[in-house]
Amino acid sequence: YAPVGGKVVEVNASACDNPDSLKQDAYGAGWLMKIEPTDPSELDGLMDAAAYRTFLETEA
Repeated sequence: YAPVGGKVVEVNASACDNPDSLKQDAYGAGWLMKIEPTDPSELDGLMDAAAYRTFLETEA
């Protein structure tokens, strides 16, 4: 699932071969794919990790 529409332009084969990298370095070596969005305005509603943590704290 991706929250925006687009085209996959790169896949991180290293992360596919070493799934532990997803847990160990999710924001570095553990990325899965790069997507070229068809409509960049769809990115406007997304939250970064800090905003999502704040959202979860206010919802709890």
